[in-house]
Amino acid sequence: MAKKRSSKHSPPPGSELRELESHEPGKIREQVVAMLQGDPEDPARARIEVRKILISAFANPDFPLSARIEIGNILAKIGDPRFDSQFFHLPKDGQRGFIHVDAGEFVMGSDPSLDGHAYENEEPRHTVTLPEYFIARWPVTVAQFRAFVQDSGHHLENEDSLGGMSNHPVGWVYWGDALAYCNWLTDKLRASHSTPQALWDRLNIGWRVTLPSEAEWEKAARGTTGRIYPWGNEFDPTMANTAETDIGIPTPVGCFWAGRSPFDVEDVSGNVWEWTRTQWDDNYAYPYPAGESDRAERENLAAASAPHVVRGGSFSDVSWNARCARRHGRNVYDRYANYGFRVALSLPAG
Repeated sequence: MAKKRSSKHSPPPGSELRELESHEPGKIREQVVAMLQGDPEDPARARIEVRKILISAFANPDFPLSARIEIGNILAKIGDPRFDSQFFHLPKDGQRGFIHVDAGEFVMGSDPSLDGHAYENEEPRHTVTLPEYFIARWPVTVAQFRAFVQDSGHHLENEDSLGGMSNHPVGWVYWGDALAYCNWLTDKLRASHSTPQALWDRLNIGWRVTLPSEAEWEKAARGTTGRIYPWGNEFDPTMANTAETDIGIPTPVGCFWAGRSPFDVEDVSGNVWEWTRTQWDDNYAYPYPAGESDRAERENLAAASAPHVVRGGSFSDVSWNARCARRHGRNVYDRYANYGFRVALSLPAG
């Protein structure tokens, strides 16, 4: 559980509201309206202060899930301070949302004696060694994807992907759209003076922003010891946006921060299915290959028409589809409201 953070901030002049006084979504909306109107002489200052108050409450474990979702949705409308609107809406943290995952072993796959929901295509449970890589803390958001489309002129077959709230995970994305975003972001990060040094150094020697392999995705989701869910071995509906949570739509990224993985990666269980760069068919069963050439074949980005693996489950899927080991193959031209992606930064295999 994350440490409780103080939610006390100086209010806008003329306002007596120093923190959110209610955990009820409707009353939160009313209070935010009052705070935004509390400084008519300087509405920009009022908005800044309100964002501070909201983001503090968003991180407060005393606030229930319904309140965090409402806060996240309000931030989508008034500006979410976690993201930099001047830098493609990437996160403002020091690594632009990329989390480093050390090289080393992890437990991949499932053992039916340990996980009663295991599917045959997840067997056997085995040890895989990966080189270091980075992975995004959150799935790509609507605002991030919109920045890509507007800057690149990328043609979308389905513009519903741009219709969600700005800080929700993008949906309605097919595999080619996701890869195009990765290629665009690679170029933008290589060219920018605002790119964190650790990322730029690796981009300068051939690393790329790409879709994670399913092995990279799974290690980031479950840690090294084979957890069934990112937070542990038992499902908890307060930890992920799945069918059991009964929300039925995407939620702002980071609402379920208590369900983060051992690597501090969030929203890997539920919310939206996430495309990977790993191909899917009967030839690509487990165990995951150890050799670089075999991995390069399985993760060949030129195989743009082959079915690929999606991971993580979604808001409309039952909990056992949101297990860390659950793997599912989909046609790359499939587009659904619950299909999105997150990015990784790694050195291409082969």
